[in-house]
Amino acid sequence: MEIVAQRGPDARYLVGGDLLALTAATHHDSALYAPVGDSPRDVQTDGRIVHRLRRVRPPIVDVVAKPLQRRLHVLFQKKARVIRADGDSHGRRLYYTVRSMLMTREVVISARGEERLRSGHPWIYRGDVIRVRADAGDVVVVRGTRGRAVGVAFYSSRSEIAIRMLMRGGIDGEPDISEIVRERLATAIAFRRSLDIDATAYRLVHAEADLLPSLIVDRYGEYLVVQTLSQGVERLSPMIVDALQELLRPRGILARNDPRARLLEGLDRRVELVAGEVPDTVAVRELGIDYAVDLRRGQKTGLFLDQRENRAAAALYAGGRLLDCFSYDGGFALTLARRCRETIAYDISDDAIARVRANAERNGLTVEARVGNVFDELRGLERRGERFDTIVLDPPAFAKTKAAVAKARAGYKEINLRSLKLLNRGGVLITCSCSYHVSEAMFAEVVYEAAMDAQTSVTVVEKRMQGRDHPVLLGVPETYYLKCLILRKLA
Repeated sequence: MEIVAQRGPDARYLVGGDLLALTAATHHDSALYAPVGDSPRDVQTDGRIVHRLRRVRPPIVDVVAKPLQRRLHVLFQKKARVIRADGDSHGRRLYYTVRSMLMTREVVISARGEERLRSGHPWIYRGDVIRVRADAGDVVVVRGTRGRAVGVAFYSSRSEIAIRMLMRGGIDGEPDISEIVRERLATAIAFRRSLDIDATAYRLVHAEADLLPSLIVDRYGEYLVVQTLSQGVERLSPMIVDALQELLRPRGILARNDPRARLLEGLDRRVELVAGEVPDTVAVRELGIDYAVDLRRGQKTGLFLDQRENRAAAALYAGGRLLDCFSYDGGFALTLARRCRETIAYDISDDAIARVRANAERNGLTVEARVGNVFDELRGLERRGERFDTIVLDPPAFAKTKAAVAKARAGYKEINLRSLKLLNRGGVLITCSCSYHVSEAMFAEVVYEAAMDAQTSVTVVEKRMQGRDHPVLLGVPETYYLKCLILRKLA
């Protein structure tokens, strides 16, 4: 993009003794520039923001000073400066285009940070950042200790995850970030369509696993829910919303930006409508079950979409008397109830149990939904001599930090121990953990310890994970968070 004006420069336009390398005297003409760095006074001007560029009237014209004329004026300068439309002098960024100004933002990382990138991980922590020339949420060039560009990334000024990579390797020219993001959105959407998912609600974009760091997009029928969980992707959210509207034509887009993770980025927590309209409840269908979903107040973005395929797998083994613990909206209870003679569902939330009952009625299913603390209820059921043929344990994350792992292990062991004691011989236990900090091996070890304490033997029938629309990025263990074991009690 060129700065254009009606007349060529003239030597009489001096400010502070500096000859200005401008293509015109902007007392009469205007320039188009990015609103960064030095700010104009805009005295006696009429300015407005258009697509993040500031346009100061009178309008731009299309005559540009001859390159030679422009270069000669540069030679006589003390500093490269530009007069804005009110006659003030401002910084040297006249010689950068809007696109190249993006590339002046850079972060230099340590050798350890470079090694982390070579291992395939897209995050660089603050301790491996040596030098920053960027503002919060900027798209930056990432350079190694020798100054070589190693990629392009989002920069966060607050989070311990200072860098989230968008592109790797050397930079050949100026990348068009908006086009890169749009292309990756289109690729992620096309992949979900190829999965032929038996649901009208599913994940469209799974952050790093779709090479769109910290961006979540879920589809609920004709509506979308978006989460922007870092400063960088938050900055691009208007562009992301525009691209989603173009690609999918939804009736409405809701920003569910209320996760606590945003606080780590210095971002506020809010829920807001960003396009179209979204009703209070949205009807969706999963595995033949109809749900009414509250997109504004429901857990995560409305439903636990990552368990869909585990519910389908569990239904192959379910039968007899079913106990569903931590039921939430009743995903497992409703899916498995069609194969069981009796279904009991527990959740500590009155609202959740009300939704289980409403969803059961909507689908013509009989579910006895009870409010209760699962830890207490399991002990109570054991004391009363209750027995079940199928039990589901799908608790919330017990370990949200490394410091909570020991307590989480104890919690997982307790509920699995009690469940195994309640299970009939030959019965099936579907047990899950969505705590990233509890690895698959650790979770399996805890379940084994529970079986030993229950003095029973169990076999692993299936070992499962989050659904295919929530893919795991190899080399990034943080993207593998949901573990699900389908077990059979032998004795």
